[in-house]
Amino acid sequence: MHPKTSSALRKVDAISKLLIHTQRLLDGPYRSKLSVSTDLESSLSSCKDQLDYLLRKLEVDFTQQPNGKGRRRDKLLRPFKISSHDLKWPFTKTEAEDIIRRLITAQELINRALQVDQINVVLSVEQKANLEKLPVANGAIFNSFEDEGEPECLPGTRTDLLRDLNTWIADPKETRIFWLCGMAGTGKSTISKALARKLS
Repeated sequence: MHPKTSSALRKVDAISKLLIHTQRLLDGPYRSKLSVSTDLESSLSSCKDQLDYLLRKLEVDFTQQPNGKGRRRDKLLRPFKISSHDLKWPFTKTEAEDIIRRLITAQELINRALQVDQINVVLSVEQKANLEKLPVANGAIFNSFEDEGEPECLPGTRTDLLRDLNTWIADPKETRIFWLCGMAGTGKSTISKALARKLS
């Protein structure tokens, strides 16, 4: 096999395996946890098209093979007055380099996306483990039978405070505790319940 073909095929094979494994992950039961990688589906499709094109072109390479394969090809090509040595590398140097470069770029994008998704999964597992360690206040279980009939914020009230709470929740850089304080009967539990209902 032509050295250029051999090198190109090795790179194509590595990228092809990565594509297959990535596609299996994206088609599998954990798809929802791979939000970054899922956004790269168009890149995966484009990469697959490039690989198909590359493989079709490389199949034209009939250079000398071990175990007499080259001789058999020469025999088949003899009626056309050409030998396997006369067949040329199917790409210009620039075209081959461009295709390989695009595939390697796609491979790097896929690797980075998978790394980001992996970090997100690890953080989510850690967050879940931390939440499970928190003690439960049995008398304050949200949406429980005992919770029925408890007062809630009236529509249009406490909007500024609820907006501040939502902003605090959405920003991971905020302080870890939002201290809701006030005298008994000022609505701390009611506000907490309204927030819990909105987040549930």
